[in-house]
This record gives sequence, structure tokens and C-alpha cells, in this order.
Amino acid sequence: MRTLAAMILAAGGACAGFGQSSLPAEFEVASVKPATIPPGVSVNDWANQVRMQIQAGRITFNHPTLAMVIAAAYGIREYQIAGPDWINSERYDITATLPHGAQRSDALLMLRKLLAARFGLEVHSGNREVPVYALVVPKGATKMRTVDAGGAFPLSRGPRGLRLSGKASMSQFAASLSRQVDRPVIDETGLNGYFEITLDWFQTRRQSILDEPVEGVGPTLFEAVEEQLGLKLKPQKGAIETLEIDRAQKVPTEN
Repeated sequence: MRTLAAMILAAGGACAGFGQSSLPAEFEVASVKPATIPPGVSVNDWANQVRMQIQAGRITFNHPTLAMVIAAAYGIREYQIAGPDWINSERYDITATLPHGAQRSDALLMLRKLLAARFGLEVHSGNREVPVYALVVPKGATKMRTVDAGGAFPLSRGPRGLRLSGKASMSQFAASLSRQVDRPVIDETGLNGYFEITLDWFQTRRQSILDEPVEGVGPTLFEAVEEQLGLKLKPQKGAIETLEIDRAQKVPTEN
């Protein structure tokens, strides 16, 4: 995995990289503007209907926060971004057309350059101590079977709501759990190799260890990790790699 520092350097050197591939360093056309709530739509419904797509030669982002856009551009999680509070509340509509032959990786580099041009975004990589969950083996043996190699580890619908199933290392499993809970998950199991994992739980949103189980429906993710795998998610502090925002303007420059 590339570090944030390497990705920032790649964004800064986008012109040189695109010159080598004969692609321009920018979108053919791009529109960036503050998003507004349609009449008759509640704030909560609107906030939960964010759409972010990169396909068919076009980027379409419907009212994400700036933090969501930055996370997409740099391939990181929102909790890795350190900046002013408004980047998690102000929302924007972004559409852009890619030049012919551009790939998804090209689009992300162009998106980083667009953020710099329209929002004046300046960033650097760093490390911070933040609340995390440590994935640990509480006692005795785990309930997982070891396998020779890893593979796909997709999230799908399961009998109890959601399911993670496949063959993964503990670091891969921790990364997958990070996408389902309210803070990063760090592997502290000390377990090496790959394991066959099937985890079923009930979830309506990203979960917190404070969530109460829903009677008669299914376990929370935290209960499922312990009951089904013999592991535990333990809240603590931990250092993670971050993207530190040095400068960003709330109102983007005109199209």
C-alpha cells in the first residue's frame, strides 16, 4: 500500500505522469458548486442520499461533504483526515468529464488537482493518536480455521443482515472491519497467516461499541466478532496515518 506522503507527491507530480501517458492533467470540463437541499426533502434524508460515481468517462458526486471527496481522491477513510469542522458539514455537487482513454487512477489524480484548483486545498501527511478498536484474542483459541492463502473478502447480505466472508489475514480483516465501525480497527491479535472467516451481524449504520443489540434480530458486529470468531474489539488509543489539511476554502472558485 502506498503511503499518504507518496500519494501527495503523486498528486503534485500529476502533470509529469500524464505527460508520459499522453493524457492531459485535468478534466475536460468540471463543475463544482455548493449543494442545496431540494424543496420538501428533510435534511437527514438528503444527507443519507449521497451519490459518488466514477464511471463511463464521467465523475458525478451528488452533495458529499468535502471530507468525503478528499477521502475518495486519496483513497483513504474520512477519519484519517484532520481539518476544520466544516469539511464534514458543507456539501457540494461535482461533475466532471474525463478525457478519452483516462482510467480510474487518472481520474483520482485529476480530482486531487481539481480540489487544489477550486478549493485551494493544500495537505501534508502526518500521524495522530486517535480512538481506535484493537482486534485482539481475549483468551484461549480462536474459532477460525487456518488456510494456505488469502483471497476475496467481500461484504454481502447475510441471514442476520450483513456478512463478511472469505479468506483473509488478520490485517485484511481489521481493514474490512474499519469500514463498518465508527473508528479505525488495528490488528493486535499476533496471529500470522490466513484464516477462513464468516461473520454475520445486524447493522443499520456504522456501529459503535455503545450500540445496544436489537432484540430478536441479530447480534451487533461487536458481539458477532466475539461469539462467532473468538476475537474481540477493544476500544483504546492508537496512532494512524493522517492527511493534514493546511489550507482549504469553504466556497469553491467559480466554474
